[in-house]
Amino acid sequence: MLKTNVTIALVALLSLAVGQAKATLLAYEGFDYTANTAVVDANGGTGWTGAWTVSATNGSQTVLSPTLSEGGATGIGNRLSVTANGSTTSNASRVIFSSMKNSGTYWLSVMVKNDAGNSTTYGYLQLGDQYSNVPVRVGYSNGGNWYIQSPNNSNVKADTGIAATSALLVLKIDLTNKTLDLWVNPSSASDTADGSVALHPTSSYVRFDRLSIRVGSSSSGTSTGSFDEIRIGESYADVVIPEPATLSLLVVGGALAMLRRRR
Repeated sequence: MLKTNVTIALVALLSLAVGQAKATLLAYEGFDYTANTAVVDANGGTGWTGAWTVSATNGSQTVLSPTLSEGGATGIGNRLSVTANGSTTSNASRVIFSSMKNSGTYWLSVMVKNDAGNSTTYGYLQLGDQYSNVPVRVGYSNGGNWYIQSPNNSNVKADTGIAATSALLVLKIDLTNKTLDLWVNPSSASDTADGSVALHPTSSYVRFDRLSIRVGSSSSGTSTGSFDEIRIGESYADVVIPEPATLSLLVVGGALAMLRRRR
């Protein structure tokens, strides 16, 4: 009877896990590549239509260990470290969709850490299209706070007032109503957004199919930023819940531990 009850409980827990894991995760990148290797041509993760490309002359874009742990979450695999030398910009880019998205609501989360720099350094993730339109940018600048920006809307920008050390950043990108909201280390989607901006009023400038990660400085010296756990989905839950495999393992582990205790 005990084994039967535990089996039923295990099945119920797994069913719950599968139900929670039915997220529309459109793209995911955990940088689960070999540490101390360049990210160029890496083609892991899920949902992407191309491998990583980089600007090879302005610094380095390297996979490093360990992964980041921010906002109560821990990453899988390693992390991407982007370094720029002098007054340059170093970047890594990747195509997400085969066609541009210009309507609907999308959510994006990313772990970011400001590793090294000074008051002239910056680091950010931006979404854009093949025509160099950039409706969405999120990151840190001048060694200051987390911010969001819409470069295609007169560079409208919102400074959160939260010091940019390390954080889990979550964005709600409403392409239909042309708004962008940012949460820094949120506990739920019901938290008040830490920053909001209006996107460009013209739809031809509010669309994206790719992302770019950039780090740089307006002066001499070295600037470095780490990025990890990039998730793109259609709801808040999509971009903050554990990966299905991880969630299932946690459920199975808990059920087995309960069985051992009962014995």
